[in-house]
Amino acid sequence: RMPPTFKDLLLRRLDLLPNETLHVLQAAAVLGESFDHTVLSHVVGGPAVARRLSELVERGWVLPANPENPLLFRFKHTLTRETIYSTLLTAKLRVLHQRAGEALESLYPEAQAENVEVLAYHFGHSSLREKALGYLVRAAQAASARNALAESLTYFQQARDIVAQLPEPQVRLSAAVALGLADVHLARNDPANAVADILPQLEVPPSELTPEIRAGCWRRLGAARSRLGEFAEALENYQIAREALMAQPEVAGVGARAGAAEALGPVPGPPSEAVEREARIIELGLARTLLDMRENQRARAQAEHVLRAIDRRRYPELAAESLNLLGGIARNQSELETAAELVRDSLAIYQAYGNRGGAAN
Repeated sequence: RMPPTFKDLLLRRLDLLPNETLHVLQAAAVLGESFDHTVLSHVVGGPAVARRLSELVERGWVLPANPENPLLFRFKHTLTRETIYSTLLTAKLRVLHQRAGEALESLYPEAQAENVEVLAYHFGHSSLREKALGYLVRAAQAASARNALAESLTYFQQARDIVAQLPEPQVRLSAAVALGLADVHLARNDPANAVADILPQLEVPPSELTPEIRAGCWRRLGAARSRLGEFAEALENYQIAREALMAQPEVAGVGARAGAAEALGPVPGPPSEAVEREARIIELGLARTLLDMRENQRARAQAEHVLRAIDRRRYPELAAESLNLLGGIARNQSELETAAELVRDSLAIYQAYGNRGGAAN
């Protein structure tokens, strides 16, 4: 916590700054501890930004950040920047964050994917709620992909809050955010919260959700139930997920099941990549749950069916997961050499496409 005397001294120093210089300093505080002169000029506007910035350097508020790049600056002290930011009124804060986001969009249109988390941060603190929502969901997905689960969870929670505040209910958007939240909670080994994310979505009338989204809800509920040790309920959830996916008009060829999986029923003709992927994930979930229930033969038949059916070049992670699962089944059946070979094959696939988390597991 900042000592009160230091904060009082800082506020008195701020009071001595000319209004135009103070405005530039506040805009810089919104951009962050380090900031770019070009972006700052777009946020503040006017020809005097360079002169005001030089004044702030002379007064010791900010410093050049990189001798090789004269456009980069940073605050001399982190606490200084945080204190200035905390003094801003909410209305001004929202305006400055909006201008910061719009400046980044305008200056670097080709780098939106790279800047998506910064854009989510700025628009998330602005009044442009719907624009913020799009960036927050993309930022959450990007953070999850690099295994930054805490950041991903925060972005998804912010997105959920915005969806709840929209004037018109957005059922499918709400469901998509809930699915993202459930995925993060499952990745964080928090199945109870994943169940809490999904259950409200299953109360939505089926006609208001696509079969693919509804299947995704039931599949994640099955994964959470399995983590909680509720294997019979998990198996039932996976089967409902599969039936829901079969209602997708384009589902026409995920293929008939083999062996013990026949009871789960055939799925007709060539599906889209997203639908096929969802179908295979559901099938793997069924196999995993059967393994948890010590139904080794049924689990093996199901996992072998998935491995035969998938295109390993299109879905390397599903192939790796199938091989790893088969290795676990072989281990349970005391086929240790077979188990070792299957797990080695799985490891090789994970390593080949750079999935360090999968390889470590």
